[in-house]
Amino acid sequence: MNQPERRKYLIDYLMEERHRKAEIPSEPNEQKRMLRAMCNVRMPNPISDDFLKVQDEYLQCELKEKVITDIDELN
Repeated sequence: MNQPERRKYLIDYLMEERHRKAEIPSEPNEQKRMLRAMCNVRMPNPISDDFLKVQDEYLQCELKEKVITDIDELN
């Protein structure tokens, strides 16, 4: 599963959990905002191991794409 597929899976899972349907934006940044918002308002209830596995993979890939600034490069 690639990153866009993971993101869509997570959004679909959270929408289904809340028994809601909404149009998923086509723009990746808008999808990220939607996923973040859905995670922020989710109640702290148990969730499936599959969701946690996909979420972990998704977040690990997002972390790898981040550019980390080295303090020595700022001088």
